[in-house]
Amino acid sequence: MNFDRIAEFVLAGQGMPQSALDMAATLLIDTVGVAAGAAGMEAGRIAYDHAFAFHGAGAPEHAAYMMFDGRRASIPGAAFAAATQIDNLDAHDGLNPTKGHIGCAVVPALFAFAEARPELSARDALSALVMSYEVAARAAFALHATVSDYHTSGAWNALGVAALGCRLMGARPDRLRHALGIAEYHGPRSQMMREIANPTMLHDGSGMGALVGAMAALLAMDGFTGAPAITVEADDVEDCWSDLGKLWTVEHNYIKPYPICRWAHAALDALSGLMRDHGFSAGDVTRIEVNTFSEAAALFPGMPATTSQAQYSLPFALAVMLVHGRIGPGHISGTALNDPKV
Repeated sequence: MNFDRIAEFVLAGQGMPQSALDMAATLLIDTVGVAAGAAGMEAGRIAYDHAFAFHGAGAPEHAAYMMFDGRRASIPGAAFAAATQIDNLDAHDGLNPTKGHIGCAVVPALFAFAEARPELSARDALSALVMSYEVAARAAFALHATVSDYHTSGAWNALGVAALGCRLMGARPDRLRHALGIAEYHGPRSQMMREIANPTMLHDGSGMGALVGAMAALLAMDGFTGAPAITVEADDVEDCWSDLGKLWTVEHNYIKPYPICRWAHAALDALSGLMRDHGFSAGDVTRIEVNTFSEAAALFPGMPATTSQAQYSLPFALAVMLVHGRIGPGHISGTALNDPKV
């Protein structure tokens, strides 16, 4: 797909179907809810304190409030902090073909960049959000189609953030091209299965994706140059971008009913359905056998000591569902990790 067409879609694209805007509004509300739900969790607190201490803005017009915090940081710092907080409560939206998540990076970026645009209308903000979902999704498709390793969401949602920043700052096409190149080059090409094997606050890399994407847009606006993004402009990824503006991938994002890795959801749905249909409870069960795919089977197997391990644990999630009939933030953190019933 010709880059000029991509640039036109990113920087000036309008005429988005109402169904796409409606879905973006739903995803926005859901992601803000996840940010609120994660506000008391340790990873978010560390990220916010770090952003406030080390990612300050040199001028008031370059600062943004950090979501659910009240302090201000630089635009990249505010985006990083909120994206890290959201990413560490695994309840945010996702798109199956991307093998990951978009909203946890682009929604914090929207809040951070929009603060300098007080005249921005709700519809224009939603249009920018739809655009960023579409760009991030196709960057993910292109990356997964051209490399053998399975990278985290931060590797490609950085491009969605960079595109969003360029649109809201009124960038020219050449600046957008450099921003996408910078975001791809510096994006965290982190290995997802490494985090699955050793769950930590790194989670899905979206905090760094938001930071790099926001920095890429700002650097490009200052004249910093970046090589053209391979996941956007290489000949072998043209098919990934050919339906831009025609197929609205934002409408196919899912919203999680549990703050648990998506790979565990089928088993959780099966268990909750069996409990509903047959009326049994935890006291009636001595053993659970699960047939699933290899990545789900690779989730953390032991009793979790941290909320990161709990969110990436299939056995623990099933036990929580069996005991409580639901899974919320309070079931996967703090003293709940040592619940003797679970």
